[in-house]
Amino acid sequence: MRMNQGCQVMVMPRAVDLLVREMESIGVKEVFGIIGGQIMPFFDALYNSNIKVYMFRHEQGAIHAADAYGRVTKRPMTVVVTSGPGATNLLTGLANAMMDSSPLIAITGQVPTAFFGRDAFQETDIVGATMPVTKHTFMVRKPEDLVPVYKAAHEIAVDGRPGPVVIDLPRDVQLMEIDPAVIKARTIRITRKIAPPEPDPSLIAYALKLLLNAERPVMLIGGGVCWSGATNEVLTLAELLGMPIVTTLLGKNCVPNNHPLVMGGPRECTVGLRPMQP
Repeated sequence: MRMNQGCQVMVMPRAVDLLVREMESIGVKEVFGIIGGQIMPFFDALYNSNIKVYMFRHEQGAIHAADAYGRVTKRPMTVVVTSGPGATNLLTGLANAMMDSSPLIAITGQVPTAFFGRDAFQETDIVGATMPVTKHTFMVRKPEDLVPVYKAAHEIAVDGRPGPVVIDLPRDVQLMEIDPAVIKARTIRITRKIAPPEPDPSLIAYALKLLLNAERPVMLIGGGVCWSGATNEVLTLAELLGMPIVTTLLGKNCVPNNHPLVMGGPRECTVGLRPMQP
């Protein structure tokens, strides 16, 4: 807090209060998670907000639900857990979301920065543990970075190939008071991958020639058809060439199962077939 000239006390918002305001401004209406000591300030900030909290019995259940939310809405759900075992219980869900290109944001509580490296209760290297199975991992050490980091995480989660992003948030950083004007002047620079070049028309013509000359062409589709909204294009191509469609596990919902050209998954299509002769 600070004093003005009239000796009136002006209370500065905490970093987590500003984070919750930012979440509301970008349309976040729900969060999933489990409360715990090192993430308590964040849940306290949620108390007077319009964001609904869905409390789970286990962190793994929370992150799998967040994963499913991202797949259906194509928007990242925020899952919030405490430090140590609360955070490590997210690893399977993070790896699953990464492999299946599902956007989500995980906020993990962390011990205060003064206790880093001192084997504090439930201190775990979440940044190191989650880095191999996420698109990006942030460690927030300054209160003025929290809101810009969340905005960057939201953008990274859906940019290009979707995936999970982790924000490791120490308890003392959550509680620090910060002037909102300071945050407005800060941004997190995101380095994007170079956009793929336009397809070569000659290669497209060559691929079309191969398809037209093929005796028994088959189309294998995956989850990318859903993310790109290419269902109609897939069906049009298959119908023009009379080409059966085989789906991966993630591609099953990308085309209607009752379409006459949809054969199901690879295992379903091989049932009853005789093995090829050597």
